[in-house]
Amino acid sequence: MVRRDNKLSRRTIILINNRLLLRKMDFIVHLFWTAIVFHSQTPLWIPILFGAIPDATSWGIFFFQMIASGKLRSTWKEARHYERSDFLKMPQWLSTLYGASHSIFSFAVVFGILTFITGEIFVPALAWGMHILFDIFTHSREFLGTPFLWPVSDWKFPGFSWGRWWFIVINWATIIFLIWYLFILKGIPVVLF
Repeated sequence: MVRRDNKLSRRTIILINNRLLLRKMDFIVHLFWTAIVFHSQTPLWIPILFGAIPDATSWGIFFFQMIASGKLRSTWKEARHYERSDFLKMPQWLSTLYGASHSIFSFAVVFGILTFITGEIFVPALAWGMHILFDIFTHSREFLGTPFLWPVSDWKFPGFSWGRWWFIVINWATIIFLIWYLFILKGIPVVLF
């Protein structure tokens, strides 16, 4: 007999926990793609920093706030009792930070200021724009759609979830291949610092 109530099924709980775990993997994927695309930038840590900004300034702050408040473990345990609508709700401050850090307008302002200050196109900052572009297409509206038009509009592109197994396999296989090709086969040096 199939249990039909408002609580999440065990399978859904496992998927939610996997999604929580994979959230960290999404962040790491952004760092690898930044290192691959911007490998000729010296030092490489600067574009990697800009590629991390959207998630670090939203989810990173939320994660550290959960650690500092001692709520990380209890929140993790409570996730299995959440209804889907509860799980998808974010604190307003997190939603605002997520919107601001994933906005093409925020990116454009920072990119414009850095380009003005340096007197040339500040290429490392383009990693932030690349992060937003990736997220636009690989985040579904149903789960953390990318608010790339924030604060002008809350419209989100109907992308697909990067958490699908076939996409994870293709994504990581491509990353591994490109790392092997660029840095091992071609021997391109990487200057991280």
